Amino acid sequence: MPGRSPIAGDHRGWDAIGRDFLGRLRELSGGTFKADLIDVVANDQHVVALQHATGTRGTKRLDVTACQLIRVQDGKILEVRGYYSDQYALDDFWS
Repeated sequence: MPGRSPIAGDHRGWDAIGRDFLGRLRELSGGTFKADLIDVVANDQHVVALQHATGTRGTKRLDVTACQLIRVQDGKILEVRGYYSDQYALDDFWS
């Protein structure tokens, strides 16, 4: 996860992603964080998922679009990199 917020950094493996990353999103946003899937483009090696992310945290409101670039090998996800329409807003929301 890019940026300088408490959720930024590398998250490797299902436990780290599910517990540490996704759990932290729920905790920090009070369960309000939502990422709606807009579209998907895929081939054997890559998946691009376009999404619209929203949430509230106290007086802060998140409203960004994102692109998740997913690298696939032998039918398994190797890497996911996120690109956001406003990285500063994303960092501010989670900080």
